[in-house]
Amino acid sequence: MFEFRNGLRSLGSKLMLSVVLVVVIAGAVAAHRLGLEARHRLIDAKVRASLMLANLAAETLEPAIDFGDREAANTELSHLRSNQDITYAGVWASNSNRPMVETGHSSRVHANLDFGLAVLSDHIEVSRPLIDPSGKRIGSLVTEVSLKAENEQFAATRRDLYSYAALLCLFVSAVVLGVMRRQVIQPLGELVAATRAVRSGSRVMLNVSTNDEIGTLGDAFNVMSAAITDREEKLALANFELKQLLEHMRQAIVVFGADGKLLGFRSKQAGDLFGEASSMQAEVVQLLYPDDTEGVEAEAFREWKELAFSAEPAQWDEVCEFAPTRTTLRKGSPQERSLQLDFIPIAEGVQTKQIMLLATDVTDTSRLERKVREQDVEHAKQLSAMRHLLAGGGHLLIALLEGSRERIQRCHEVLDCRALNLASVESMFRQMHTIKGEARAFDLSRLERAAAAFEDHLMILRPRLAKKGNGSDGSDLDALRSRLRDVEWAVEAAQVMLIEASPIGPAIIEQITVRRPDLEAVLALVGPGQAALHKAVHRLAARPFGECLIYLGEAVPNWAERCGKRVELVVEGRDVPVPMELARVLPAVMTHLARNAVAHGIEPVDERQAGGKPAGGTIRVEAEEIEEELEIRFSDDGQGLRRPDIKARAAELGLTGEAEELVFAEGFSTGTATILSGRGVGLGAVREELNRASYGIDVLDTNVGTSFRIFPIRNAQSAIVSA
Repeated sequence: MFEFRNGLRSLGSKLMLSVVLVVVIAGAVAAHRLGLEARHRLIDAKVRASLMLANLAAETLEPAIDFGDREAANTELSHLRSNQDITYAGVWASNSNRPMVETGHSSRVHANLDFGLAVLSDHIEVSRPLIDPSGKRIGSLVTEVSLKAENEQFAATRRDLYSYAALLCLFVSAVVLGVMRRQVIQPLGELVAATRAVRSGSRVMLNVSTNDEIGTLGDAFNVMSAAITDREEKLALANFELKQLLEHMRQAIVVFGADGKLLGFRSKQAGDLFGEASSMQAEVVQLLYPDDTEGVEAEAFREWKELAFSAEPAQWDEVCEFAPTRTTLRKGSPQERSLQLDFIPIAEGVQTKQIMLLATDVTDTSRLERKVREQDVEHAKQLSAMRHLLAGGGHLLIALLEGSRERIQRCHEVLDCRALNLASVESMFRQMHTIKGEARAFDLSRLERAAAAFEDHLMILRPRLAKKGNGSDGSDLDALRSRLRDVEWAVEAAQVMLIEASPIGPAIIEQITVRRPDLEAVLALVGPGQAALHKAVHRLAARPFGECLIYLGEAVPNWAERCGKRVELVVEGRDVPVPMELARVLPAVMTHLARNAVAHGIEPVDERQAGGKPAGGTIRVEAEEIEEELEIRFSDDGQGLRRPDIKARAAELGLTGEAEELVFAEGFSTGTATILSGRGVGLGAVREELNRASYGIDVLDTNVGTSFRIFPIRNAQSAIVSA
């Protein structure tokens, strides 16, 4: 029994053994057949010789037996004994069962036999009847002829035949095995070696030079190898692209099972973000809540995990609503990280088998959002401070900004000298210290910080210059110039914020404060015939339109919030001058219209969205000079005039007319008293106040919302304009 360790040796050994066995069996059969034929030829020759010898002996014995001459018969038999191949001879008379004469020894018992021939393994027996001249049978002759010589010759021949057969078998086997090795075993070996190479990832192509089955197998292997290599290259490319994609994604990806333990896959970002905690067999709760794995959040996550794996994939959207969306690692430490969490189910059939966790590092975003919120708070704080300053007049802040620019210019002049000494540093220190102090007094934190940074660098230079006396390198000058630019930008930012906070926009920069008694005294001195002076003085007495709306910017959003609404105020023409008479009544008029629009005109958020409108409403106020006359438009994008309610209320009061005019009737109001709306005063009071200032008001019911127009009465063609 043979044992083969691999396919190539097993197949080669089996083929070789099979060939050898076939050749040996064929040789043995051929040698055996040839030996038998040689023995037959030897026996046949011996048989013919034995028959011839028996016939000759019978002819010489017949007269002796016929005359009963025992001595003569014995003499003739003695002649036969001289032949070494005859081992026995006996003569019988026809009327006797015992031999008359015999010679030699026989292992068999003979009798008076008729003609017969028997070929045995070691001798040939021939029986020959003896006949007298008359043809009468007078007895028989039995001879045994030895086959010893023939058997020895046969044995030698057989040995020669088997030797020749063995040599022939060896030769044929060698030839066949050589051919087989070259034509079958070697190609198969190359095929197996190529298969191993392909299995190890190499690209191998066989050199096929035959058209037989082995060649066909080689061609098939080449096709298969090319297909495997092509597929592996595509898979490798896909895996590389997927790996690159995963590694360049800002997401840590891990997969966990129903027991909460992590499975084999994790992205590079997961290792970077979670470290050793993302290793195999770790629990996902240890990744998300490493600071408190037994806390409330960790326990809530475990309960959600049980729910997620027990629910069907079709219910995932509902289940995912209860999943945690944020977590923070290493809270309070410099390595604190904020993560946004997403969960994706991996299902088999109707059961969730695994869940993929995608954790996105949003630390920078969170910090930016927090910084933006802080900046928004700071900005709102600065705006509030600005508005409070503006309430008392913005000229002080404007003077501060102009003074800061002058001090900055003096610092530039010092730095342009390209050489610093202790005196120049002290000069810049005084300038910057003044800027910092004034900025602190006006709550200009950015300007204060920029000036403080400039001071800090000067503080570093002070002791150095005190030792050397004079001189500084270029790096100090560059650093001071850079910090001085920061101070300049802070001054410009403060001016931008001033303009933003100002109700009159950029015009605030050119505003000056004039005492009202002084202005009224000048107006009283302007007499007839001084039209140009009268116009100039009245324009001097005018107030910017935005100043009349100074409180609405903050009030309108607050009013809307109290009503559960969202409203934005948009003002255009802030710097348009408003005559003094109108400026006295316009703040109250604008307040009344704005409160009315918020309370009754603009709808709640859900109602607006149901009607296809934006969630937040808009109040737009515009001032424009048309042919040196002021026109003001106040509009909102609310529900417009409610004509059925207006008609019903007018019928109750016994009034008639168009809805656009009825809303200005004395005491007319369709609304109930609320925290914003009045107590039945209506728009009649608004028209009355404007009429005292020689201005009128009408209303336009547009497709969206309501629009009011305020105009000088002397130029009005009609007090009512229909949409």
